[in-house]
Amino acid sequence: MSQDKHIRIYGLLFLFVFWSLCPRLSWAGLKGKIIAVIYGGEKIGAFNQPQAMYFDPQRKRLYLVDTLNDRLLSFDNQYKFLSAFNAGGKLKTPLAMVRDRKGHIIVTNKGDKSVLIINVKEKKIKSLDL
Repeated sequence: MSQDKHIRIYGLLFLFVFWSLCPRLSWAGLKGKIIAVIYGGEKIGAFNQPQAMYFDPQRKRLYLVDTLNDRLLSFDNQYKFLSAFNAGGKLKTPLAMVRDRKGHIIVTNKGDKSVLIINVKEKKIKSLDL
């Protein structure tokens, strides 16, 4: 496998394939059938080495960590773009994210070696002391 591909597995449902050098994201079911392909475009710009994604089953949203663009992207359950978020410029080479039970987004930042906790409802961001 070449170094420009990143593969992540989410549960038993999907195999996600990230093509870091191409402005697209594609994934397939376990039987190999392609489910969807998302391309960066005029509205959101090209992806730049997306490293991870998270599917929130409660909100039915797909979140993409667009690492070298320092942003999180969200898509609905039909893979339509919803929004881009950079935490007020505090995302610095984000690598991974997850939502906790309270709805906070937790992001690991490689660029400044931090972990951010984002309270979406209150629009507050705090750094986790390690």
